[in-house]
Amino acid sequence: MTDICDLISLAAQVKKLYVSCCRQVCKKYDITQTEFDVLEYLSTGSSSDTSAEIARNRQIQKANVCTAVDRLIAKGYLTRRPDEKDKRLIHLSLTAEAGMPCIEIMQAKEDFMSKLTSLLSEHELENLTAIADRLASYDKKLIEQE
Repeated sequence: MTDICDLISLAAQVKKLYVSCCRQVCKKYDITQTEFDVLEYLSTGSSSDTSAEIARNRQIQKANVCTAVDRLIAKGYLTRRPDEKDKRLIHLSLTAEAGMPCIEIMQAKEDFMSKLTSLLSEHELENLTAIADRLASYDKKLIEQE
């Protein structure tokens, strides 16, 4: 890498590979990339299950997450449930109908990771993982400061 523009270009290429791996599932279930990302996030079983948390953790605009959530509810893939202690918080849950799409979403994610890592040695992959973890940690610190 010679400069920051190369790094930004590389990130864009990785994003294109990710979108390419997701495309077939998106078409099959008539979902957008953001809807795919919301389902993928919720299928990991995270306790952070509100639209705001998804937006923050996946770096997606909150308005886009809210639109995706509304569409996924209309398709029968999600339900909303108010928090018992704080009624302002709305938790999202996957429905049984989301089962097969989520299985295929996780397969697409595995396909992406396989393609991404197939060119790297084990040592290079360890270095990439360490760098990605460090950048993600730094990114979270910046978000917390905002």
